[in-house]
Amino acid sequence: MDDIITQLEHQLQSINNAISALRVVQGSDDPPAKNRGISAASRKRMSEAAKAYWAAKRAGKAEPEPKRKDRSRFSAATRKRMAAAQKKRWAAVRAASKTAKKVVAKKVATKKSARKVATKKTTATKSVKRFAVKNSPVKKVVKKATRTPKPVSAPVQAEAMAATATE
Repeated sequence: MDDIITQLEHQLQSINNAISALRVVQGSDDPPAKNRGISAASRKRMSEAAKAYWAAKRAGKAEPEPKRKDRSRFSAATRKRMAAAQKKRWAAVRAASKTAKKVVAKKVATKKSARKVATKKTTATKSVKRFAVKNSPVKKVVKKATRTPKPVSAPVQAEAMAATATE
């Protein structure tokens, strides 16, 4: 069994040597390039399009219009149904926005009238309150108390402590 395996390996090696010798004679050590994934029909269409483009260029004409593939289109009846449905949707949106505007307008009107009444009653008292708050002595004291002292460097702080200790 081992003899058969060694004979087959020897034959395989001789076949590989023959293939490499043929490639050297052919002028290429690399295996042939694979197809890049473009079908023959696609390459032919591309070639024809390029030839038509350059023929038009040489003649000084504008580019020929490319052929358009037929797309699936909606029938006239389907387009009418779609248009009617869209009109119905937009009518519903407009109706909803009108009712919303009316509700908002009512709320705004009631708020405005309530504000007018309230401002008439409190206009005098508001100005008095503002003056009192601005000139309040309590507010000034609170401002002074809430101020944070500026940070003092360590040598200055040591001098201040020494001065208070001697007094």
